[in-house]
Amino acid sequence: MRAILVSLGALVLLSFTIGEANAAPTSTFTWTAPQQYEDGTMIPVTDVLTYRLYCGDSSGGPYNNSVLFSTPSPSQEDMAFCVQGSPGTYFMVATAISTNGEESAFSNETTRTYTAGDLGKIPLPPTLLQVN
Repeated sequence: MRAILVSLGALVLLSFTIGEANAAPTSTFTWTAPQQYEDGTMIPVTDVLTYRLYCGDSSGGPYNNSVLFSTPSPSQEDMAFCVQGSPGTYFMVATAISTNGEESAFSNETTRTYTAGDLGKIPLPPTLLQVN
């Protein structure tokens, strides 16, 4: 995984690439990190946020799978947690989590369609199955 943290004054853009494992597509997620709490106060540098990416196969949820990322260097992960080897259209949202465990509301939803080609070579199913 590649992690990049770019800071331009109050703007922080976090970008990382997920992928390259067995039959897992590569995806790049980017977002602007929050600078304030819901009450409008600034998030201090001592409150190191983590992020959770949720995904599912229906717009608006439910988002059945999720993965937690630390910032600024997310651990090695891949999209296998989301697509689980199945081509299709997936919908994703993210949340920010404070050091005391408070999780934000969902971000805007984004979507991506993964084809069989994105997932690598998937074998055909067995044929002539019988039971005696």
